[in-house]
Amino acid sequence: MGSANPLELRALSLVRTPRHKITALFAGLALAVTGLAACEPEPTPPPPPASRITKADIDTFTVSVNPDSTRGNDTVLRIMNSDGKLKVGYISFPVSAANTTNLKATLGITPRHSGFALAVHNSGSFTNHTTYETQPALGSKVGTLASTTGGTRQRIGLSGVKVSNGRVYLAITTSSAYELEITSTEGAPSAAAIPALDISGTTPPPTTPTPPTTQPTGPDDWNLSWSDEFNGTKVDGTKWNVYDEATPWNSVESPKASTCPKASNVSLSGGLLIMRTQKANGACAGGQAQSGAGMNTWGKFEQAQGRFEARVRWTAKGNNLWGGFWTHANGGPGYDKTKASELDVFEYIGKTSEPNISRYKPAIHFNYTCNPKCMQNVPINGYDVTAWHTYAVEWEPTVAGDPSSTQIRFYLDGVQNAQFDRFGAWSVSPNGTKVLVHQGSWTNSNGPFPTPFGPDRPHKIVLSAWVGAPTVDAATIARGYNPYGGHADLQVDWVRVYKR
Repeated sequence: MGSANPLELRALSLVRTPRHKITALFAGLALAVTGLAACEPEPTPPPPPASRITKADIDTFTVSVNPDSTRGNDTVLRIMNSDGKLKVGYISFPVSAANTTNLKATLGITPRHSGFALAVHNSGSFTNHTTYETQPALGSKVGTLASTTGGTRQRIGLSGVKVSNGRVYLAITTSSAYELEITSTEGAPSAAAIPALDISGTTPPPTTPTPPTTQPTGPDDWNLSWSDEFNGTKVDGTKWNVYDEATPWNSVESPKASTCPKASNVSLSGGLLIMRTQKANGACAGGQAQSGAGMNTWGKFEQAQGRFEARVRWTAKGNNLWGGFWTHANGGPGYDKTKASELDVFEYIGKTSEPNISRYKPAIHFNYTCNPKCMQNVPINGYDVTAWHTYAVEWEPTVAGDPSSTQIRFYLDGVQNAQFDRFGAWSVSPNGTKVLVHQGSWTNSNGPFPTPFGPDRPHKIVLSAWVGAPTVDAATIARGYNPYGGHADLQVDWVRVYKR
């Protein structure tokens, strides 16, 4: 007889096994199967639908000063209107949603200034070439933002957005007295800063970022010693003297032949200091055709050496505008002109007769009685003074205890572009290469460099917005001053001073 196969043997063993043991065997087998099932991973849930985010491909604004010009390629989207009406800018997004008037979405923007209340509306269609004369009608309001925070990404919940032919057209408005700048597609430093529309269907409520609780920090090991962020509703009188015709504070800085200072030309709005120049229309006691504005820290703050910086812009070019952000060791009634020292951190002289009005001049002055005046400067040409930039000067000896090692270094947006030392004036390229443009020429009769820029010569801060120009007569200046709307402003975001 042949041997049984394994299956037959297993069947026979089961037949001979008592009933209660068979029952236990199958129960154990069931538990084993259940245990194996428990070890299997849970099915992966389907991923949530991706947000449908689209970036703006049109952002534009219009001005009435030149209806033929377009603003679709500017590096900022300006919410403005040169006629002084409701200020408005336009922004458009391509979308894949079907035509509707009820779309929910979230608009992401990066404002450049703080304190502006915004409204978002549906709009008629427009292009990058829309002008003041062809601007679309304002539609229904679809969202609001209570207050902007400069330099911070903000999200505005929208409801009732209209989609037409695969595109959303929106208008952003503000009733503020001043224009607001929003980072545009062309001017965004990164993709995250470009205006965007999220139409995923989930619309989070608008967020108001928590303001920073720490003071501004300086580069390297500079420590903040004084600042003004201009976040209030009026100029801080504990920090500034505001010029007016009746005060002595304009005895040095104002070109009296062509402009007069008016305290009414100084205001704060949306986190900005606004210093206005405008046609005087008989308001100046001296008969000047233009009025201007000025402020300084005489008797309130001064510091010898350190880092002085400000974020500033003019709202117009040319027009014989004159002034900016600078520091001074002398001034006021009866000051000694032979001992003057001045640092022009951002000085703009917009002579209308100059072929290139797009420049500013980092400069130092060290004796007002020299003929020619004791000064050195390094013009920065091909430059847009109407854009926001941070201007700074660092002033210190590079060897402790050795005044002759003093350097006066000027910076634009954190990059050095000029330097003054005992050897002369240097132009500095973005890669750090220095070229000597004025050798020596330190003819101050009061002593060698750094006189009068030593540690014993504290400087005050000056902000000025004048209409004038060196060597140009008042009548010529008046003819050349013709900004749209009759005024041009120096706008200041903040001023900060540091020390080691």
